[in-house]
Amino acid sequence: MEWRRAGWSVCLPLLIFPCTIKSRSSLLAPAHPGGPGKRTVKRLWWRLWCLAGDCVSAAGHLSASVAATEAIYGASSIELANELVKYAEVCAMADMTRVARSTAERAITLFDLNYGPDCDAIDEMNQLIHKLTLGNASHGPD
Repeated sequence: MEWRRAGWSVCLPLLIFPCTIKSRSSLLAPAHPGGPGKRTVKRLWWRLWCLAGDCVSAAGHLSASVAATEAIYGASSIELANELVKYAEVCAMADMTRVARSTAERAITLFDLNYGPDCDAIDEMNQLIHKLTLGNASHGPD
C-alpha cells in the first residue's frame, strides 16, 4: 500500500536508532501542550503503528494530532482538513467505519469551505465514503 512506503522514510531512523532518543518527553518541545513539536511526534507514532499493522493504535495517535491541529489552527482550517483525511483513512483501515465516515464528511465540509466544491480532496473523501458504504452493506450493520 502507498501509505506504507511513504511512512518508511520517517519511521526507519526511529526503528534503527532507538537509543538516540533519550526520552519521549524530550521530543515534545516546545512547551505549548499542542505545539508543533508534539504534533510531529504524534505523526511519527501513528506511522509506526500503521507499519506494525495496528491501525487502531494509529487512529488513537492521529486523534490526538487532530485535536492539537484544531486547537492551533482553528476548527475551519485547511490544516485540520488535511489531518482529518489521514484520520479518516486510518480509521477505515482499522474497520472503524462510523468514525471514518463522519471524519470524511467533516473533511469534505472543510475542503469545500476553504477550496470550493471542485477540490480533488472532496472527490477522494467521497470515494472513501462510498467504499465504506459498500463494505458496510456486505458485512451488515456497523
